[in-house]
Amino acid sequence: MQMTELAEKTIQKPDVAKSPQGSGSVYLPGAFVIGLFVGLLLLWSMLDHTIPVWDSAAHLLRGYQCVDIIQAHMGFRHTVKDLIQVSAFYTPLTYYLHAALVCLLGPAAWVDVIPRLFWYALTCVSLYLLARQSFNDQLIATYSVAVWCLYPVTYGVSRAFALLDIPMTGMVFLSLWTCTLWNQQKTWRNASLLGLALGLTFLTKQTAVLFLITPMALLFIREARRKDIQACSMLILSGAIGGLFFAAWAIPNYKAFKEFVSQNQSVMVDQPLLTLFCGNLTNYLSAGFVVISLVGSLLFLAALIFAKDKNKSWIMAVGVLSALFFHSVLNWIPQFRYMLPLTGFTAMLSATLLVQLWRSQQPTKRLLLGVLGTYGAWLFVSLSFSPWPLPIVSGLEAPTGLSLVRQYYGVEQISEPFWPRPKADWGHDWLISTVHQQIGDAQTPLHIFSDTKELNAGGLAYVAKLHKSKIMPITFRKWSMAGYDFEYTKEQLDWCKWFVVLQNSTQAAGRDFRTREAQTNYDKLIALVATDRTYEKVGSKKLPDGSTLLLVRRTDWR
Repeated sequence: MQMTELAEKTIQKPDVAKSPQGSGSVYLPGAFVIGLFVGLLLLWSMLDHTIPVWDSAAHLLRGYQCVDIIQAHMGFRHTVKDLIQVSAFYTPLTYYLHAALVCLLGPAAWVDVIPRLFWYALTCVSLYLLARQSFNDQLIATYSVAVWCLYPVTYGVSRAFALLDIPMTGMVFLSLWTCTLWNQQKTWRNASLLGLALGLTFLTKQTAVLFLITPMALLFIREARRKDIQACSMLILSGAIGGLFFAAWAIPNYKAFKEFVSQNQSVMVDQPLLTLFCGNLTNYLSAGFVVISLVGSLLFLAALIFAKDKNKSWIMAVGVLSALFFHSVLNWIPQFRYMLPLTGFTAMLSATLLVQLWRSQQPTKRLLLGVLGTYGAWLFVSLSFSPWPLPIVSGLEAPTGLSLVRQYYGVEQISEPFWPRPKADWGHDWLISTVHQQIGDAQTPLHIFSDTKELNAGGLAYVAKLHKSKIMPITFRKWSMAGYDFEYTKEQLDWCKWFVVLQNSTQAAGRDFRTREAQTNYDKLIALVATDRTYEKVGSKKLPDGSTLLLVRRTDWR
């Protein structure tokens, strides 16, 4: 059966009289579940003392860069231009929200947590609306949110500072909801709402387009076959609104975006398209079965076989499955978090089966439902709050699949954190205060050699922003998808007066360099700073892992 025929036969305009009506009490279970998980994320955030690193730090710093642009008062035209071009690779909506909060409340670590809570709550609400619109069932919508929130990948990604995957997922769910709403009630108002949702989604992360282009195309083809000119016009309007939003960012940034992609593609290994597709698809699927947990995977497979009314979620299914195809043909790093909206589809289908178990009123089936809920809660608590502040219950790790999830992410994974990190002094405040004691509040570059999860240029730059310091942490590392390069000119070296060296650490160099030349350049500069009389040690500090942090400056510095 062709997909357009399936679209015609599965979802027709619903009987409005059968839509859920009545008091707001029907929304209470959904509101309770959403509030519960947002509250647990708030509790986790209050316990966590992680300093954002790598991608998280980069995204947060983009938000602070927007604040600097706004506060520079360069005139309306220049301000708008700089805000649009704040990032040539990522669309900027999340940066704008973060900047607005910082402008309103000031720079503070607790302010930077607010976007995390907002986007998580929005994603839960959007999934609820999408499931309710698709199945016309409040209970399925509530279960969908609960199942999705209990996936390990959900609470792993949602706790990372400023990653774009949760915002993108929430906006994709919102756009799919408005798409489903228009499909059921074809009005100009709903078409405009769909266009607005598409535009904001495209501005959250550009890869969101991959989840939405196929459902929109199939809807248009279906209406064209029906010769419904008005419906086709509505979809054109929706696409035009969304396209205008995206074009406002894409056109000014196209040249820089193209150069960035070309540079990264040049270091990737060329593969035949079929080999690339099969390899990426295998990575996404194998990772997916782990990060939604073994039980979650089995529940989804059972739902594919036994759940009723699966066709009602066809718009969601088409969106995520086509995006899986598109992601698999990209010569990129296949991380499952890029496919996070797929988990909304698995959660919705799983929820339909769980509701069937509940409504069967058979004690054995309801008992099974209780066992699944208990397992989900155990997994959540164990991965969220152990090994700190709660100890690991080692005897239950392997039987419940916890050890498999930990092994996949790595015990020390921090870009997608599970458990909160206790407060530890890794020298950030000491570095900033020591430099200030030497030069006051003057602006100065500071090169940091290490790139560990505790100490790197991005994390130090973030802490400097919180201190309102003018210190500019930099690094001569240059990121690419194949690893780091390390290169600098004499002018760059002369410009930099301060250096941070990490000694007696097995991870001092951080992540891998791409070439032997990059490693050699790194080693030579380390040796120069350590031995040449042009450089002198200003101070040192012992770190929690036993390594030593050295602050060095040039002796010809004035």
